[in-house]
Amino acid sequence: MVVACLLITLIIIASKFYHREFSENHIVNFIRGGSSQQHICEGWIDSSPKSLEEGNAIKLTIKIDGCKDGEILKLLDGRIQLSVNIEKERLGFEPRYGTIIRFQTHLHEPVDFKNPGGFKYKRYLQGLGIAATGFIDNPNWVAKIGVIQSHKLRRLIESWRVKIANGLDSISDADTRSLALALTIGDGSRISEDIKDDFRKSGLMHLLVISGLNVAFVAMALFFGMKKLIALIPGIAARINIFKPISAVSIAAIWFYTYITGAEVSVMRAAIMATVYLAGIILDGRPDIFTSLSVAVLIILADSPLAIYDISFQLSFIAVLSIVIIYPRFAEKFSWLNAKADETVIIKIRRYILQTAVVSISAAIGVTPLMLFYFHNSSLIGILANIMAVPWAGFIVTPVSFIISVISIMSTSLAHTPAIIFGYLIVPISKIAALAASFSAPSMIAFTPPKLSVLMFYHIAIFISLRRYLKRANIAVALCFVVLAASVILQYKWYFSKKMEVTFLDVGQGSSVVVRFPSGKIMIYDGGGSAKSDFDIGKFVIAPYLWRQGISKVDWLVASHPHSDHFKGLGFVAEQFRPEALYWSGILPEEEGDLEEWNKFITRVDKTKVPVRTVLNMPDVAALNPPALIPEGWKTNDQSIVLKIVKGDVSFLLTGDIEAGAENSMVDRVGTGLKSSVLEVPHHGSASSTTDRFLSLVAPEYAVIQAGEKNSYGFPREEVLTRLNTAGAVIYRTDVHGAVKFATDGKKLEVSHY
Repeated sequence: MVVACLLITLIIIASKFYHREFSENHIVNFIRGGSSQQHICEGWIDSSPKSLEEGNAIKLTIKIDGCKDGEILKLLDGRIQLSVNIEKERLGFEPRYGTIIRFQTHLHEPVDFKNPGGFKYKRYLQGLGIAATGFIDNPNWVAKIGVIQSHKLRRLIESWRVKIANGLDSISDADTRSLALALTIGDGSRISEDIKDDFRKSGLMHLLVISGLNVAFVAMALFFGMKKLIALIPGIAARINIFKPISAVSIAAIWFYTYITGAEVSVMRAAIMATVYLAGIILDGRPDIFTSLSVAVLIILADSPLAIYDISFQLSFIAVLSIVIIYPRFAEKFSWLNAKADETVIIKIRRYILQTAVVSISAAIGVTPLMLFYFHNSSLIGILANIMAVPWAGFIVTPVSFIISVISIMSTSLAHTPAIIFGYLIVPISKIAALAASFSAPSMIAFTPPKLSVLMFYHIAIFISLRRYLKRANIAVALCFVVLAASVILQYKWYFSKKMEVTFLDVGQGSSVVVRFPSGKIMIYDGGGSAKSDFDIGKFVIAPYLWRQGISKVDWLVASHPHSDHFKGLGFVAEQFRPEALYWSGILPEEEGDLEEWNKFITRVDKTKVPVRTVLNMPDVAALNPPALIPEGWKTNDQSIVLKIVKGDVSFLLTGDIEAGAENSMVDRVGTGLKSSVLEVPHHGSASSTTDRFLSLVAPEYAVIQAGEKNSYGFPREEVLTRLNTAGAVIYRTDVHGAVKFATDGKKLEVSHY
């Protein structure tokens, strides 16, 4: 065990410096090589397609065979992810594992939003072996050209997964069917966001993901079930050690279950652990849970060092370790957790309920810091919900899902009736999740700890566990606690500060600025977003940044103008951060598509009861545009709200998407009042903005351009960069530098970027 732990430590350290060198013929090098924007490639689907909740979109992981370089098909390797937004009827074929397709798309390397605390999407995909992504929404751009003849065992397993999914089609309720798919083959892609939210708030999200818990229940059901059956054979236990064949069969069944459910990291970890543990029985060794866990982690990290960054890997590892370390401590102190020879059925049931509660508490102690760090909240109601749901899910739903899988593989039609029964067995879990979620608010811990404080928490736990072996463990615990407290105080700014902070976030091709006033009040100017995507910038980019900065309340929202790349992300912020008001110009967009998006947004805000206003009322903030009388011919961009924020001798000019018309109008109306220390470059660096006349009056020390990396508009334009350089402004770009943060006490101006 000691050797395994040392090797794990070395691999974790090495993963920090892990950098994969791609071969000359890798798809990444082909993309970087300056090939055409549209790529025509061939490859085969090498995992089960994932259906998305919205519309008919599916995600396909493709093993690339080659792409056209001119008229020649260049042989390539690597894996990519294709998002296909086409109805199956129009697609013309059933996308399955092993299907060879030819497709046309614009392939690009995945990019991250470069903000503090942002989700590392690129690293996540790299951990899955995916090097590039593409999008297809035209059936003429994809066609089936064959089926691979190799990988017969994998194709057989994938065909079994399809049969199991088809066997569940008899479940009439769509939500229940989506849960059934998640609980049998690990495909949770069709579960609605509302149901996911219920499971998150109730602390039962782990039940929607095939994990080590499922493997444990399958292993226990098989092991003890076979033990009972074999024991029925007269004299068999006296002639052979029945635990050895039972262990061998259990190992085979566990790996069958692992691959049927998708072989996710947490399942692989549990399968390896169970295999090592059961192998100890077969080889007459003494099974040891720490050895099993160490070997499992060692194998997973040796295969993929980047797995250390996988959230499910971290949570499953910490949960098991917490239970193994903490539960025995409870058992030592409380005798009612231990079985007794003369127990009645009632006492056994009571003991089991108490054991389940203590196991949940043990796991919660370990995973709560990580849950807070990654998901920004954790609910105490989860302990009670787990006591009710886990026994039902473990001893009833999981074994039945295994049986359904076996029946479906033998005959899809034979599985229809059992599948209907299985659907009814799932309903109690969803009901418990919905009920617990409705009571979750009062018990919700909304707090995002700094990374350093999370590390210190686990250091404290380690030193406490080793206290009997370390002479100065108490001193180490005290020092770690001091560092933990200091990191929280610094992040949440639980000290008096006179500084104003203005942060220009990286929201891709869009704009969003977070202003923290010296009083502690928070204003968000614009919220990013895209009319062509359902990706919620507010939920996945802005909110995580706010939480990581210790911001749990936003005071004012400002939508500079009704274009999606400036307002869509504010919807989630309005729902979660209870602002006093949302301000906008009151001028509706001209385009029908923009108007439809804006109306959806306002409907979403109205549900939050946040007042929507057109007259700004904020300290140290002046609105310079639009004027009371809008000039004829002005488009939506020119009607953007322009704000000047002042702190002493330092000022910030936030400009939305104004173009030459609005700039000239402000030059005439405001004149030298435009002068500002920091300029948000209008319209993401478009050539129609940042005119010489306007720039000469603003005379910024710094200019910040908010634009998406490799955006299709070519922003920022070279002529704009030339104008800014000529004006002597120091240029920062969110597509290059990530989030750009300014801090000032009214005299000095400090700047940093991510």
